Amino acid sequence: MLVFPPQGQTYNYNNHTEMKKNLIRIIMAFAVGTSLSSYADVTGQWDFNGSNFTATVGQDMGDFATDYLGYPTPTPTTFTTATIDGQTAVVMAFPACTMNEGYLVYPGVPSTEGYVLANRYTLIMDIMYPAASSGSYRALIQINDPENLSDAELFVNSGNGIGISTIYDGLIKPDVWHRVVFVFDLRPDAETGLVNQFLRKYIDGILVGEQDLGAPDGRWALRYTALLFTDEDGETAPGFVNSIQFRDDVLTDTQVFALGKASAAGIPQDIPVFTDLAVTLNATSASDVVGMNGTYFTSYVVGNGTYAYQWYRDGTALPDQTHADLRITNVQISDSGSYTLVVNNGLQWVTSAPPSVLTVNPAPGSIVTGQWDFNQGNLDATTGQPLQYFNATVEQDTHFGTTTSFGISDIAGEPASVMYFTPSLSSWGGYVMTPNIGGNGGGTKANQYTLIFDLLSPSTSAGYRALFQTNPENTDDAEAFFNGANGLGISQIYQGLLTPDAWHRVVLAFDLTQREFGKYIDGVSVLTGPIGTSPLGVHDAQYLSTSTNVLDGGSVDMRWSLGPTVLLLADEDGDLKPMYISSIQIRSGRMTDAEIAALGGATASKIPGGLSLNATKSGNSIIIDWTGGALESAPTLTGPWSEVAGAASQYVIAHPTGNQFFRVRQ
Repeated sequence: MLVFPPQGQTYNYNNHTEMKKNLIRIIMAFAVGTSLSSYADVTGQWDFNGSNFTATVGQDMGDFATDYLGYPTPTPTTFTTATIDGQTAVVMAFPACTMNEGYLVYPGVPSTEGYVLANRYTLIMDIMYPAASSGSYRALIQINDPENLSDAELFVNSGNGIGISTIYDGLIKPDVWHRVVFVFDLRPDAETGLVNQFLRKYIDGILVGEQDLGAPDGRWALRYTALLFTDEDGETAPGFVNSIQFRDDVLTDTQVFALGKASAAGIPQDIPVFTDLAVTLNATSASDVVGMNGTYFTSYVVGNGTYAYQWYRDGTALPDQTHADLRITNVQISDSGSYTLVVNNGLQWVTSAPPSVLTVNPAPGSIVTGQWDFNQGNLDATTGQPLQYFNATVEQDTHFGTTTSFGISDIAGEPASVMYFTPSLSSWGGYVMTPNIGGNGGGTKANQYTLIFDLLSPSTSAGYRALFQTNPENTDDAEAFFNGANGLGISQIYQGLLTPDAWHRVVLAFDLTQREFGKYIDGVSVLTGPIGTSPLGVHDAQYLSTSTNVLDGGSVDMRWSLGPTVLLLADEDGDLKPMYISSIQIRSGRMTDAEIAALGGATASKIPGGLSLNATKSGNSIIIDWTGGALESAPTLTGPWSEVAGAASQYVIAHPTGNQFFRVRQ
């Protein structure tokens, strides 16, 4: 039976009863205040042992459909048994709730002193989502809106991370029971006076992330009631829950760690006392290819004192690895092995177990499939097929010349042939590129590729500047930009600095089998660690959307995958500004960090790696242009071949006589 406060009266939760609601909460807080026995008391808990909504602590759970909305049909709920950590438990199975379904709970957490609502509390759940529910958004709790007319406050997202507001961390594995803990502290710090506004998120005792939230008494402040597993627009999925608990204060990392993983017995009301030092690594294995930079294993340590760290590979201490995380630059096959971390706090020593295994394989390499250097004053290809104008307007807005004729900076002190475009329309289709890559990465499109630009953005070209567009019709947003602050990225995640009026080599490296977008300026990654949509990988890269919608997902054969044609320097709504381009290259395969570092910055000799050789007659002279290697000559086709000493592209042979053969050699 549900007990509504005060007993014998109906409690209507709406805007007209806000004052009444607050009074009831204050009365409740006063009434239970003298019974609080210890730090972070349990104020509400539901364990479903009787195959019903009866509370273990606090008030019984209710059905949102029947007990609040007054509908005749309840939320379709069943109770069953499940095996959790080898033991049998009675659990509740909940459906993909509609906006009129869900579960009404009474957290029982009193208002935080000095505030109307509860701004310091902890929510704990033992939950399991089956594989059929994986990969979709799943609401966990609706705090702010008792009528469920707005978005829920916590979700598992399509990438199986936990959080809210695009910040999702950790991994909720399908068909696996997890203990998830959310620690809220929205009130000002007693010492600094600054509002904390933080949410800490844990899975199975391990801190997986934290994020800033709103001000006290705002969206995430706890009301008298809350709704579970429901959302206003259907972002729900079937799952199972074994235990739910609210506590009236913020738990520490050590306390959450002591609570451990999901158990058939439910969430303990008394937190086990933990006095030891403990270390856990985020993964038991990782793999990579030669030449990448990565943070392969991260540690989570709980216990007292100041920590000192020492990593070991195959039992041997690594002198330069004395930090909490194992980061390796330009990883090599010799870095393969079993890694452990020893942590000490001056009194105790603890070693991570089991060892975590790193496997490093040879890099697959990349192949230049297209390059355009504009040496001939047109869109001809140095390698691959010529670019094409999207339409006549683009052709009219495109100009060719040299750094000298345009009056701009030379490239590394040398003049060069360049292209200059001045978009005259907001929807500007740019240049049609044929990548010549085909399907890779397990898909029918190009999912592993590297796109490189040598470019100069004038200081007058402020605002967003699109780099490429995978939609050949140019009817939606481009796939990578420089933003108004000259950062490189997409989806509101921009880093690095493109200095105006200076030449830069910009590299976009994609491996969509990992949802990975590497971003580099002049051979240096603009990132120092993974960022983007969880779950994050090990590389210094932006991890793209986990959406299953082909139009905005970051996986194989989705938004960033390349079809037969791609648009360069195109956008549908005006996010494009005049720029100078010296060279463009497309490669099949994701280049490694070491390979990109070797490319360095922009050069007048164009982007290396693509072999080309062209000879043109100018009066009585022959002019030889080439890219990708050293120019060699021979008196006959069979040799002997020797490098032309001091030769640079646009090498002039004045008044040639006899036969002479030339080639480019890498």
